[in-house]
Amino acid sequence: MAMNSNNNGTMTLEKKRSLSPESSDEVRIIGIAEYEQAAQCLSEAFEVDEVARYFVDTDDMATYSEEYKWKLHCDIIRYITAAHCYKGLVTTIGPDYDAVALWYFASIPEIHLNWKTN
Repeated sequence: MAMNSNNNGTMTLEKKRSLSPESSDEVRIIGIAEYEQAAQCLSEAFEVDEVARYFVDTDDMATYSEEYKWKLHCDIIRYITAAHCYKGLVTTIGPDYDAVALWYFASIPEIHLNWKTN
């Protein structure tokens, strides 16, 4: 947000839609070469999400350290992101992966190259 002063002495707040510089406000598709950066963004975004941590917050993991659970959480997110790079679509916006979206096409028959109609 930026504060602007106008002629009558009042202050106004100008809200921007994104914290990213305007030159990088375009969605771009990323490949496997950038999967680790995208996965890091997602790992941090879902750090305390109960659904994302379902596999690391189980009863049989109670004796493991938070550091170990964090590494496992990051590994899972990395593998998921890589799978999407290979078999789907990964998009991001901003210079530091401000937002990441994963799209997996395995369940959409029209996307498969070998899909046939009768």
